[in-house]
Amino acid sequence: MLRIDVRFDASKKVSAKIQQALRTEIEKEILSNYKRGVVRVGKGSSAEVSITGVDDEEKKAILQRLEDIWMSDNWLPS
Repeated sequence: MLRIDVRFDASKKVSAKIQQALRTEIEKEILSNYKRGVVRVGKGSSAEVSITGVDDEEKKAILQRLEDIWMSDNWLPS
């Protein structure tokens, strides 16, 4: 099962609205291609992205897709 965990540094001001929008976009763009998976977006002691449950090749592809999502501003709430 694919697990994607995105953590923002707790000292940064990232609103719950932005976290939810990012989670929704990841679910739509990535998770929809898998039978089972979990996406978690929240705050942590440091900024971090963790992807488990897939092989290294798939992990690289998912990381690239996450970067593409992050660089796009289409998912950001108005």
